Amino acid sequence: MKIFFCLCSLLYSLLGLAQNKPFIVDLKNSNEDASLSVLFDKIEYVSLETTPECLLKPGAYYYVTNKYIVAMNAFWQTYLFDRKTGKFIRGLDREGGGPDEYRRWIVYLNGLNEKRNILYANDIDKWKGYDIETGEMVDIIKKPSINNDIVTAFSPWAINSNQYIGNVSVEFCEKGYRLVVFNKQGVISKVYKNENILGTDVLSGGGLLIFYNYKGKLYFSRIGFNAMTYEVRDKRILPHIIFRTGNKEIPDLQLDGFPSSVASDQINILWVGESDRFIFFKYAKGYSEMTTYNCAFDKKNKKIYIPHSKKANEFHYGYTNDTDGLTSVILRGMNENGEVYGVLDVQALSEYVKLNGERGMSERGKRLVSNLMEDDNPIVVIATPKK
Repeated sequence: MKIFFCLCSLLYSLLGLAQNKPFIVDLKNSNEDASLSVLFDKIEYVSLETTPECLLKPGAYYYVTNKYIVAMNAFWQTYLFDRKTGKFIRGLDREGGGPDEYRRWIVYLNGLNEKRNILYANDIDKWKGYDIETGEMVDIIKKPSINNDIVTAFSPWAINSNQYIGNVSVEFCEKGYRLVVFNKQGVISKVYKNENILGTDVLSGGGLLIFYNYKGKLYFSRIGFNAMTYEVRDKRILPHIIFRTGNKEIPDLQLDGFPSSVASDQINILWVGESDRFIFFKYAKGYSEMTTYNCAFDKKNKKIYIPHSKKANEFHYGYTNDTDGLTSVILRGMNENGEVYGVLDVQALSEYVKLNGERGMSERGKRLVSNLMEDDNPIVVIATPKK
C-alpha cells in the first residue's frame, strides 16, 4: 500500500511538471556578455545624497518604489530617499527594546510591502510594520506557531491583505515542515511539507527563501546550492526554473564539515527575478570568499548572458555599462513594477575616472561623474527590461 501511494505521488508530480515545463538555465552554455543595451530599454540614474546622517555601506540593500528608494545597511540603519532627485528624506531606523523601537530590519527583498509602503521589522514574536512616509507603526503581524513554538524564522510575504507565507526554522524543517500560510493573528491555515521532485529535496534544510510574484503566480528561490526556483500552487510546489550549475554533490547542511577547497567552485544562487522576456539572476562562486555574477536568461531565444569582463569591483561582475561608458552595474533587485535596479560602486567608478578620464562616456555619464567624490553614497540604477 505504501508503494502504491508513492507511485501515485510520483505520477501526480510528473503530470504537474508536464503541464508546467520548467525553464532550463545551463550556466555552462554562455558566451554572451551581460550588457545593459541588450537587456534594457530605459536606464535611469539616481545619485543618492550623501550626508553624515545617511552614510551607506558597500553591501547595503535597496528597495525601489514609484516615489522612494529605501536603503539599509544590513540589519541596522535604514534611510529613505526621493526616487526622482535622490535627496535624503529621513532615517527610518531605531534601536532598543521599547514598544516603538525597532528590533531589526528585514532584508533580502522580503521586507517591504510596496503596495502599502510598509516596511517590516523583526521582533521576538511579531513583525512590526512602519509606514515609510510617516515613520509610524501601522501594522502588526503575529508570528505563527505550532504548539506554542514560533516556527517562522524570516519575513512574511503577503499573499493578500490578511494572508502571508513564510519559511520555517531549521528545527521545524527537521520535523518535515517547510512553508506555512498564516493570517495576521498568526493562525496557520496551510502547511507545505517536504517533497521530492526530480530527485531534489525541494524543501529540505534551513536557509532563506526569496519570494516574488509574476503574472499572478507566486514563486520562490532558496538561497544556497539548491539551484531551483519553484512555483507555489494550492497543494503542490513545482519546479519553475532549473539552474544547471555543475555543482558537486555537497549537502547544504553539511558544508561546515567540508574543507573550503571542496566548495571553491560551487555556484550559489543568490537572487532571481522575472520579466516577460528575461529571467534575471545573481549567483556567487565559491563558499568563504565569493565572487558574484549578475546574469540573465532570454526566454525568447534561450540565450544566457553572464558577464565576462569589467568587474564592478573586486568581488562583483556586474552588467556591462555599454550605454553610458560607466563601470558595471551591481544587481540588487526587482520591484513590482517590473523594474530591475542595482547600484554603481562609487569608489570603483572614481578609480576608473582617475585612470581613464571621461573617455568613452556619454554626455549623461559625464554629468554623473563631474562632481563625484570617492566616499559618496552609491548611484542607484533603475532599468526597464526589453520586451
